[in-house]
Amino acid sequence: MDYSTTSSSASGPVKSLNVLSFGSGYKSLPILKSTNSVSGSDLFVNALSNAVGSVKEKEILSNKFTYSSDKTLRPKANVSPTIVLENSSTISQILVTNTGEGYTNAPILKIVDSVNRNVINSGILKPILTGSAIASIDIDSQPKGLPDDSVEIFATNNTNGVAIISVESSNSGIFTCAISTPTNTGIGTTSSFAVQPFKIGDKVYVEGIQKFSSAGDGFNSEDYGFKYFEVTNTDNSGINDTVTISVSGLTTNTGIAKTVQDYSGVLINKNDYPQFEITQKLLEFFEGESLSSNGIIRDLTVAKSTGNDLKVSGLYDLSVGEVITGTESGTVATIKSLNLNEASFGVEFSNTKNIGWKDGGW
Repeated sequence: MDYSTTSSSASGPVKSLNVLSFGSGYKSLPILKSTNSVSGSDLFVNALSNAVGSVKEKEILSNKFTYSSDKTLRPKANVSPTIVLENSSTISQILVTNTGEGYTNAPILKIVDSVNRNVINSGILKPILTGSAIASIDIDSQPKGLPDDSVEIFATNNTNGVAIISVESSNSGIFTCAISTPTNTGIGTTSSFAVQPFKIGDKVYVEGIQKFSSAGDGFNSEDYGFKYFEVTNTDNSGINDTVTISVSGLTTNTGIAKTVQDYSGVLINKNDYPQFEITQKLLEFFEGESLSSNGIIRDLTVAKSTGNDLKVSGLYDLSVGEVITGTESGTVATIKSLNLNEASFGVEFSNTKNIGWKDGGW
């Protein structure tokens, strides 16, 4: 079920656009560069036209002979298909909106598709720590072929969480973690945190919990597309505090966790988990570069690349859904739509050619 609204106070992805003025005199289709939206970002728009970019006139630069006189055997013209691309963007900027707290070592950052929640193995992002928090992100290797629907970044191998000693689970959507709790000094004192790291209703990021077997969906946030879980209960009456976590709505079969976790897993309060705001931009191919797909260099050369529109020349036939890569630019894109433009040459017994004026008298 799809839902859309024209309300000026709603937020979400753009469903459609209304063109107030189509303009005139275009020789090529324009590209949307920006909007006046205050909070919106990463809007990609493809302009379409039945007139702009169509063939207006043609010229035969070199006539050839010895073609068959049979007019049913006309030579075919190699005309570039009309190609529209998708998933051809990269990350241009990363802002740290929550620096995280308590890091001793920098985490590993993963790029995640915001729709299917899968990890995208492209590019290298390096977090820079200032003290115990993430101050900025360096893009050491630019990720390519990112989806148009935007991406998210999540931190893994975190050192700022509270270690998990053991887990009690019953193959349901609820499990309880005993967490490493500081020991107070002095006679008659018990173990406790100066400030409780978790309370009922908090959202937590969980990683590193080991399962007893391969059965079940798992206990970690990454198992569910990097989702946060909800704390449903806490207990600090024992030697080590316990935190009860619910994954209700995500699964009813977590599997069985190893009872003793040996501090391999951690719980991180969402307030202490780093968060980022990402800006994407389209990448274009280099004119004249060759294209490859499925790791094979094809008989294709880029004739023109503008935004999500691509023109190519060559003998290889592309197909919708095929992923192409520029051999020089490294740009990665997926064929969204492809309309073939077919043409053939007319064959006659003779051809008239205008060679212009020639000086020299009669």
